[in-house]
Amino acid sequence: MHGYIQNLHQVTLLNTDFRMNTDCRRVVSTRQYSQLLLISLKPCEETGLVPAGVNHHLINTCKLDLKLHSLYSPPSHQEGTVCPLRVYADVSKLPFDGVTTE
Repeated sequence: MHGYIQNLHQVTLLNTDFRMNTDCRRVVSTRQYSQLLLISLKPCEETGLVPAGVNHHLINTCKLDLKLHSLYSPPSHQEGTVCPLRVYADVSKLPFDGVTTE
């Protein structure tokens, strides 16, 4: 069977080994034209979720971590990328190299 078949709500809150998803960014599935990421933002952290042609940022203004999933098209990160902290996400931007999940 092809594709990413998981309960997206559960994997957004938990990562694959059932710990709380605390990674700033985790690439969970990469296809030729799209990529699924899990994102966790601590209070006051921000990330740029940018649709084609539009510049904006998502800022967590809550007192709790913000958990979300994001679909990138085209893929932006190397398959399997895990950035446990925001500082790593900022400095370890490895561009998509064409390698997909399947």
